[in-house]
Amino acid sequence: MEADLKTVDRSVTPWVVIITHTPWYNTYNLHYLEGEVMRNAVEYFARKYHVDAIFAGHVHSYERFKRLYFYEQDDCAPLYVTIGDGGNREGPATQFKIDPVPSYTGYREPSFGHGTLEIFNSTTAVFKWHRNQNTEAVTADVFYLSNVHSRAKTCPPAHEPLQPSYRLSTRVIASS
Repeated sequence: MEADLKTVDRSVTPWVVIITHTPWYNTYNLHYLEGEVMRNAVEYFARKYHVDAIFAGHVHSYERFKRLYFYEQDDCAPLYVTIGDGGNREGPATQFKIDPVPSYTGYREPSFGHGTLEIFNSTTAVFKWHRNQNTEAVTADVFYLSNVHSRAKTCPPAHEPLQPSYRLSTRVIASS
């Protein structure tokens, strides 16, 4: 992933979006923290190379987060959207693991729906989430995105995550 992100010419490709199956952030009870291994492995690179948004599915409901980096709000980090609400036979996910709504969640709704992303130019885009639980599409969440790379000079460098280290023990345990 880092090799791919390094080679993106932002003058040609101003917007960078990651699409993944399992969300890296999720406050629903279903699939809670399932994306932690992936998030821990690559979130640093998404922040470092100014990824604009990360879209995920898997959780059959809608949730939009503010721009986050290791669970902290960061205007230079990607915006996260879980849009796994296209439908399934069990219905939408309705129970929350984290309740009330945390400050880093911009909007969440346990409903079926779909979204549209419209890019206007190299700096501005809009995402609209349409609830279609009741057979008609109703616009329920709208937010504008500004391109992170266009303001990268004002962003401090991404701090590298603390990674666990494992040492081999030199202690010998004798058994009798």
